[in-house]
Amino acid sequence: MTMPITAVEFTAVKRLSHRWQVLGGFTIQRQKGVYSRGYSDQAYSDNFTDPNLDINRKNNYLNLDATYVFKVDSTYQLPWRFSSSVNFQHYTGFPLQPTETFAVLDGEPTPKPVNESVILRPAGVLPFAAA
Repeated sequence: MTMPITAVEFTAVKRLSHRWQVLGGFTIQRQKGVYSRGYSDQAYSDNFTDPNLDINRKNNYLNLDATYVFKVDSTYQLPWRFSSSVNFQHYTGFPLQPTETFAVLDGEPTPKPVNESVILRPAGVLPFAAA
């Protein structure tokens, strides 16, 4: 299953001349789809039969989707074949996904409490509040 990514990228380049170069980019992007509780789009494991895990699963922002990405990289060639580089990256809009963990009984003949994590709202609904 592939997840669509909607994005536009602007790139500027100053080629290496007079001992220095600059690369810059600005990206506006969104990746939405069915949220999986694994580590990427191809989740290592997930339980699609548990109805509690289906709450707010669809139409979510995926993979720490940052709406705006700004990058600048510069290199300067010093004497004696040394080089110095600077790299700056700024990401905004990491989608927060509020969850709550509840203790529920597992449904076995001798029930034991197990933890069940439920997504309270889709990712990205709550903005990240900078401290």
